[in-house]
Amino acid sequence: MWERLVGEAKHACATDPALRAIMTEAILGKQDFYAALSGLLARKLCDSTLPLSMWETLFAEAKVGCPAVDAAAQEDLVAVVARDPATEDILTPFLCYKGFHALQCHRVGHWLWSQGRRTAA
Repeated sequence: MWERLVGEAKHACATDPALRAIMTEAILGKQDFYAALSGLLARKLCDSTLPLSMWETLFAEAKVGCPAVDAAAQEDLVAVVARDPATEDILTPFLCYKGFHALQCHRVGHWLWSQGRRTAA
């Protein structure tokens, strides 16, 4: 999955060089799928009261506490591509589909809740 996502991001950069910055920030500058996903979600969720570093820490803790969140997210992405006839690649839902993003945030929130961290959840 990670290799395919990186390949699609590189292809997007080659097709439209204006996309290089976002592809590098979101995917090409990351070490693996979960790092890219958690970074993307953390940037979407952060604000002045809930900073980026807090979200990055929560996502990292979730992966350590429940390693299955990584594989589940990848399976969700495969399911989106398989079931949505309008989806031709994995790059678009990874970067843009709010439902996919919400499901991944729910997984992390559920893990936090199950750990007794209800306020953080």
